[in-house]
Amino acid sequence: MLVGALLASSLALIPVTIQSQGIAIALVAALVWAMPTITQIRATTEIEKDARDRPVVRFVFSQITTVPALAGGVLLYVGSELGYAWIAAGILFTLVAGVLNTWVLLVEILR
Repeated sequence: MLVGALLASSLALIPVTIQSQGIAIALVAALVWAMPTITQIRATTEIEKDARDRPVVRFVFSQITTVPALAGGVLLYVGSELGYAWIAAGILFTLVAGVLNTWVLLVEILR
């Protein structure tokens, strides 16, 4: 997801039409959204019933970080500059989720 945020912000720096930016960012956001979503849906069907709450939290985090960028790309495609705000929100959510995931990983390693 962090790579997707970097790609989306890099694409926003290229001087093209707002519709072209919208298409490019929406495609990147769709790929970044699809990969963890498909993986998490598959993982949910293969786990024990007692551990189903953890994948739900991961699924929600991935949706919070990717859906705003996807919506922002679509808004840019239709010509609304409000899409930039949605993309910025998605990037900020991605950074927060990345820091939280890194913190959890660090705590788990130190156990």
